Amino acid sequence: MSGIEKFMKEDVFNLAINTGSRMIDRVDKATISNIISLFLGRGDVKEALNELVIYIARQIGRREIPRDVGKMLLLNLKEIKSKCESEEQLRDAVSKYLVLLRWVYDSDVRGVSNIDAFIDRLTSGVG
Repeated sequence: MSGIEKFMKEDVFNLAINTGSRMIDRVDKATISNIISLFLGRGDVKEALNELVIYIARQIGRREIPRDVGKMLLLNLKEIKSKCESEEQLRDAVSKYLVLLRWVYDSDVRGVSNIDAFIDRLTSGVG
């Protein structure tokens, strides 16, 4: 399995869970929607990523995204970019990350760092 394949099957989930679970009640749902729309709405993936980085920085400056969460988002995007060898891989990886981030946010599971902790939190007390 190549580096990007492993990343897309495993690591991207943990990044999204770790960051998304820390955004709950700290970042407005509209801000997350805007992040996703901004990236997905651009044809050129490199331009879209650059605009996304600047938008996140703007939202940090406006206190719409807490600085610690914004830093996590930016570090995640940097890691994703470093794993991708082509623009197609980059588009797929960032798109997947952003969608997963939103789903984690919507799940209302807070403060978990990986898929195992996420599942454990969801299933604790069940049965």
